Amino acid sequence: PALASISPLIDQIRGFSGMSDEQISLLTSIPVFLMGVIAFYFGTAKWVLPVRSGCFLAMAILGIACLSRWFSSDSTSLLLTAVGAGIGIALVQVILPGVVKTNFDDKVGFVMGLYTTAIVAGAAFASGLSPLLAEYQNTQIALALWGVPALIAAVLWILANPSGDPAAVSTASTKPASVQSKSFSIIWRLCLLFGICAGGYTLVMAWLPDYYQTLGWTEVGSGGLLSLLTGIEIIAGLLISLCIGKIPSPKFALLGATGLLGVGLILLILWPNSMVWLCMFCLGMGIGALFPLSFIVAMEQCNNGAEAQSLTATVQGVGYMLASLFPYVAGLVKGEFSSLTSVWGGMLALCLGLVYLSFYFYPASWQKCSVSVG
Repeated sequence: PALASISPLIDQIRGFSGMSDEQISLLTSIPVFLMGVIAFYFGTAKWVLPVRSGCFLAMAILGIACLSRWFSSDSTSLLLTAVGAGIGIALVQVILPGVVKTNFDDKVGFVMGLYTTAIVAGAAFASGLSPLLAEYQNTQIALALWGVPALIAAVLWILANPSGDPAAVSTASTKPASVQSKSFSIIWRLCLLFGICAGGYTLVMAWLPDYYQTLGWTEVGSGGLLSLLTGIEIIAGLLISLCIGKIPSPKFALLGATGLLGVGLILLILWPNSMVWLCMFCLGMGIGALFPLSFIVAMEQCNNGAEAQSLTATVQGVGYMLASLFPYVAGLVKGEFSSLTSVWGGMLALCLGLVYLSFYFYPASWQKCSVSVG
């Protein structure tokens, strides 16, 4: 919600803060970049990440950062709230994959599918409700109120984990053996796979409503469109969770999802209004499947929770830093040409890279997932 609440309200944010398209893009790019930096740092530094207190602190930082937007009326203060949101989100996403691998090793694909689907669900609520909140109150309150569920989640997390940090995982003891033993080419392919998938997700989340507003849609209508898109992404994520153990090779899943994303981008460029519903379906199914698949493929290279925390920290670190460029470059292009058409064309070209990466992950690496989840 800290990221998805921005995109339907770009015009209003521009109005009260005086920010340019490039600066507004940083409200999405900064959190994503920090998610990458912090994930990479904790994956390589000699730290023990406490599960109970670490997640509580992260959610508290995120909640306070969002609530601070109530009083933020200029570019500097808004960008500072983006920094806080990025730190909070990043810490949670470093800790939880290791928790999943430690506690749900027999069904890691299913649980990671639910985890990534929940991330998308937060975006769906925020993109749909933020314009309505802005109509009834004002833009700053609409942005700030998303800190409330973060603070509630912090309290619920402590109540659900009353016995301290039994599942805390060290990134120091297993990191060299777990990550450095992996082929360099495998790690970088995983980073590129995750970076392009996450980049497509953040790009669409950051700029789809603004694109449709230039085509005549209202803020509520374009926000609802993004909410519909993320709802379809949720369905795609759940389908991946339920079917992951029955897929003989990740090639088929990755290629199918990439194909749907490509078709959606073509419709977005050529027939954004006349084919809007089919466009949202293809984009949602493609992005919604690719995001959890990129997590699952990385997780399935690991043998235990510590290894999962180390490898996913590296993959998320490099991947999110790469993904943070997508909305920022889109903001530069929008400011220069007043159009996002070439941005969608660039994302379409990157789909060819996803096709190449899909062929790298052979069926043999997928058998472990089929056995453990099925």
